[in-house]
Amino acid sequence: MKIWSELTGNRKRVKPGQTVARLFEHNVVQGEVDTFLGFNFIRTQRIGTDSNADDKVLFYAKPGIVLAVGAEPQVRISERDDKNYATQVFASMSIGATRMQEELVGFIECDPS
Repeated sequence: MKIWSELTGNRKRVKPGQTVARLFEHNVVQGEVDTFLGFNFIRTQRIGTDSNADDKVLFYAKPGIVLAVGAEPQVRISERDDKNYATQVFASMSIGATRMQEELVGFIECDPS
């Protein structure tokens, strides 16, 4: 089973006692490794923080998350005569995702300082 995690380039130090996270920092932040200890990393700058300003690095396994499609995609292309007949494109879709198995989804707290 593949496990996915997000990764940013600004990680400097992790909280004491988090040896797995320390291994991530040492081997992955340099951009040389995209998998480590069974984790596949996704590069991002959109990592959230908690109330202590620690980064919350998400990890998940695909069987732990389910995607639901509420409505099929709707696409319309039309001209707008009030805008010099410019082409107008409209698209909408209703989707959602949720955790199905708590043990397959979580986060690691990392101190960015």
